Amino acid sequence: MTTPPNDNTPQWGQPSPQGEDPSTGPKFGTEAYNPQAFGGPVEEPAKFRSLKIFTLVSGGLFLISGVMMLLMFNNDSFREAMIDDLMTTYQEMGVAMERTEVESVYGWFSTGTTIFVLVLLGIYALVYFGLRANKNWARILGIIFAIISIVFSVLGFAMGEINLSMLISLVWLGVNVYWLVLAFNSEVADYLFQHKR
Repeated sequence: MTTPPNDNTPQWGQPSPQGEDPSTGPKFGTEAYNPQAFGGPVEEPAKFRSLKIFTLVSGGLFLISGVMMLLMFNNDSFREAMIDDLMTTYQEMGVAMERTEVESVYGWFSTGTTIFVLVLLGIYALVYFGLRANKNWARILGIIFAIISIVFSVLGFAMGEINLSMLISLVWLGVNVYWLVLAFNSEVADYLFQHKR
């Protein structure tokens, strides 16, 4: 004669005590399967800290270069020389312009340069504070900005003369190249990717 099953013993197909589903519990000492688990969080890599530091270094060099350029535009001797060059250029093109008109063109050019410097400094701030907030879009924006800056820097070296401003721009170019190396680093990309989830 067989012993009848105990009513308190869970049968196959019946829920386990306390309403728990045995399929979700730990098996053989392992943790329950969690489809949302991607491993532990990635700690901030040293190269990401370097990326933020070199963002500030690049921005500082650009600020120095921009201030020097604006001071040069407001220098009286440089201003007069540029206006003379512009008048000569217009005469060679067969365009008759009064000196006052050329001075107005130079004024607009100087104002546009000031706005350009301020906009780029704003982009630097956006990238830096975006990186501080662990935003991957800041890395992407910085990559685009750095590539464009490198291209225009190389073109400027090809057409310009060697001076202090050119040397600062050369250092700035090297910093931007290294910034790109850090930005494309897999550790940096993985660290920022985890903050997208």
